[in-house]
Amino acid sequence: MVDFDENVGLVYFVFDKYYQMYRDIEEDLIQEGLMGLWKACQTFDSLRGTEFSTYAVKVIKNEMGTYVRK
Repeated sequence: MVDFDENVGLVYFVFDKYYQMYRDIEEDLIQEGLMGLWKACQTFDSLRGTEFSTYAVKVIKNEMGTYVRK
């Protein structure tokens, strides 16, 4: 299993790259991103041939995007 604490920076990376225009809801988006990171840590399968960071960024971005659309 992948270590959650070692990858928290991915959440901030996704926020800075894709969602920095939503500074008014930054804390909420970071929280959603952390939940996405948790999901990615639990569901990542290294046998599929992708790096964890690639997979995690997609899951985090999806969680943040879903929150913005609501």
